[in-house]
Amino acid sequence: MTKVLHLCPRGLRCSATTTRIAAVNCRSISSAAIRAGRVYLWGAADSGILGQNLVEKKVDGTLSTQYIAKPMLLDSPQITSLGIGYNYLIMADATSDVLVTGLNLRSQLGLPASENECIEGIRSVEMPHNFPIQQVACGRSHSLILTTNNQVYAAGNNLFGQCGINQKSHEPEVTRFTQLESLPNLSFKQICCGLDHSLLVTTDGQIYCIMNLFYRVGLGKHENIYQFTCVEGELKHKTIVHIATSADTVLALADDSSVYGWGDTEYSQLQFDDDAKQICLPKRISLDCIKEKIVQVAAGGSFCLACTETGNVFVWGFGALGVGNEIMDCREPRLIRFPDGAKVKKIACSINHAVALSDTGKVYTWGRGSFGKLGIGNDEDAFAPCHYYYDDDLLIVKFILLRTIDRKMSCSFNDLA
Repeated sequence: MTKVLHLCPRGLRCSATTTRIAAVNCRSISSAAIRAGRVYLWGAADSGILGQNLVEKKVDGTLSTQYIAKPMLLDSPQITSLGIGYNYLIMADATSDVLVTGLNLRSQLGLPASENECIEGIRSVEMPHNFPIQQVACGRSHSLILTTNNQVYAAGNNLFGQCGINQKSHEPEVTRFTQLESLPNLSFKQICCGLDHSLLVTTDGQIYCIMNLFYRVGLGKHENIYQFTCVEGELKHKTIVHIATSADTVLALADDSSVYGWGDTEYSQLQFDDDAKQICLPKRISLDCIKEKIVQVAAGGSFCLACTETGNVFVWGFGALGVGNEIMDCREPRLIRFPDGAKVKKIACSINHAVALSDTGKVYTWGRGSFGKLGIGNDEDAFAPCHYYYDDDLLIVKFILLRTIDRKMSCSFNDLA
């Protein structure tokens, strides 16, 4: 039966007596945060991604796109995982129900697009099996779901094979969440969606990928790959603990703290000296200036982040990098200085914004603020990390989207806004 949920005009409060924000994530022009299983949403609302459509007609008949620049509480069950794509949202609750809203032009919500091009309320989607859901990942118009019993399901745009399903017939669209059957003997610990590609990390630290346009899956071929294939290059014999992608750049972190990259490097975000715009095989990135152990990485559209075990965050690439408005381009990693000397334990970034979660539960963000996606009540940009309070210590997460509540953060590209 379809579940219809609603937004409540409530801010995201955080005080000494409440549970801290568990994780943050960013993607697209709308944002979300989860605290104690409750979901808060803000940003652009014209696609129904915030659980309702806030587009209204002007006097002259043209459409006026409305957005919510402050968090609104979604009246929903306890949410255990959440993923956001290009103007769509997928959540899983404690009973393993899958709840969706937003654009569905390529069936990325697990519903046939011919019947549901846009979901303006929150609707439940039937899964083939009722196993607890461990993680949700969303791309531009395709989605992955990982269950606790190690099953991976995919739905949405499969034009480039990014769903890993129907490889022989190359079906352009997967209209329902369908189990991947091409990797029956592997166990996974992370799933990740880029713009139009998919990545899986096995429990023993190998990366499997599908779809290879612009080299983003690192197989050394400038062509589409229609089945999941192990990524090697300089990753061979390495144990990967974490991967990150949001657009066409991919970073992989090994257990020895070494970082590898491939895909788009148009803005020198992969640091290599040649004039190549794309890297077709994983190569180690020189981060020798970072003298501390790296524990997490994040890849934006034109910049990258690295977080160390001591809570420091380094950035390199192009854009609003978090190091002030006078530095928009840097090839070598630069230390980002956070207010009050805050130490960071989680990082995430989308194409043009970033978010960091401190060890005390504060959320810091920087980058583009269009469509109110910074959650600070306006659409202004930020060139250095800042956090925002409402009322009694109320934290507003700018730019961000929460993908899971297991204290992991990751983000993905959606647009150039």
